[in-house]
Amino acid sequence: MNTAKFFKKNLKRSMTLIVLFFVTNVCAFLLFLTLFGLSQQGEILYDGVGLQDVVDTFDGTGISRDDLTELLQTYDSFAFRIDAGGNIVDQIGLPEELNHQYSIADVAGFSRWYLDDYPVKTEIADDGSITVLGLPEGSAVRYNIIMPLQNVAWYLLLIPILLLGSLFLFLYLQWSDSVKTRKAVEPILNGIDKLAAGRPVNLPETGPLAQVNEELNEASRKARQREDVRTEWISEVSHDIRTPLAVISGCAEAVENEDNARYCRRIQANVMKLRSLVETLNLNNKLTYGLVPAVFKEESAAGLFRDALIDFINENNMELFPMETDIGTEAEETAVSADRNLIERLVSNLMANSIVHNPDGTRIDVSVHSENGEIVLKIRDSGIGMEEEEVEKLYESNPENYESHGQGLRLAAKIVKVHNGSIRFRSEPGEYFETEARIPVIQKQAAD
Repeated sequence: MNTAKFFKKNLKRSMTLIVLFFVTNVCAFLLFLTLFGLSQQGEILYDGVGLQDVVDTFDGTGISRDDLTELLQTYDSFAFRIDAGGNIVDQIGLPEELNHQYSIADVAGFSRWYLDDYPVKTEIADDGSITVLGLPEGSAVRYNIIMPLQNVAWYLLLIPILLLGSLFLFLYLQWSDSVKTRKAVEPILNGIDKLAAGRPVNLPETGPLAQVNEELNEASRKARQREDVRTEWISEVSHDIRTPLAVISGCAEAVENEDNARYCRRIQANVMKLRSLVETLNLNNKLTYGLVPAVFKEESAAGLFRDALIDFINENNMELFPMETDIGTEAEETAVSADRNLIERLVSNLMANSIVHNPDGTRIDVSVHSENGEIVLKIRDSGIGMEEEEVEKLYESNPENYESHGQGLRLAAKIVKVHNGSIRFRSEPGEYFETEARIPVIQKQAAD
């Protein structure tokens, strides 16, 4: 299963809930700041000194004028006082462009807004004079808010409502998501129980856990396919063993009554066929499910195939099957990466196919050559051959298309595939059958 995609989808859903909760609360907080002006940047100057301290200094009752001047210069600020007529009567650090008489309209403007882009705060004294504290341009934001007093209570009530509402929404969405997940998990657990019991699983591939359902359905389909293959394998073993056992039984009865070498040879041939069939079916089943771990080693191509042929000849009676081998000199110097046991099984199956399904006296030619970066094994017999339709079925993966005498060739094709090679079958009915297997050679590095 693509776990990254599955967790990404669930993480996205959780992050959406968290972002929604966060945005709602941020909006409530910004509303609170906007309505009640909690920012004190225009109220306090610096180091705890505010507008009232400036007023006291101008009146001669606050901090010293030198200390206030130093503080204002440090932070690019200024202060001044105008009388009731708009004339400047005192100032500290006042910019030159602001040093002029102010009208009533000017005072009304900067007391509610800005003084030539300078954020300012004002204080009116009992004698009608106005003290102004100016901050650097761009250092503060000023807004004037006027609203009916009765609305303030509603706004104060709105903030906890928004907080509680967002919390309720968050909890509801989490609960809803949990319910959907629980409903989606129940059929999955039932499906796992069915899968463990060997029963088919068919879950709906929808909902938040649709991907899990898809994977379980796929696992169920593969399990049924494996079971079908095992059932067919057992059926093939039962069917194919029955015939050689019947022949062996009949020949054994005949031998009891007369001394006939022909029956002994038939017994021997069918014993070899039976042994080869069982070994082929077992190895074929293991290769199908990856139960045979191939152990690849660098081997001499000529030595590898020569040893496999010698082992087969030593284990089987080849007197009635004339044989000729041709191992090219270039194969002696060629190396392949191969599993020795599987190669021995490849040669054994191809040789057994030529012996078991052909009459006595069938000629078998074996050649091993190096060609175009591949080692080429050819085994050709002069037997009864196969029809073209039967040869084509040997390339198909459907086991139902294989007759009993095709099982060994089917296994041979799998062994070649394990070695990253290719295999080809050729035949002419009544004349010959030939198998050509190609396995890549190990390319040697050129010497410096």
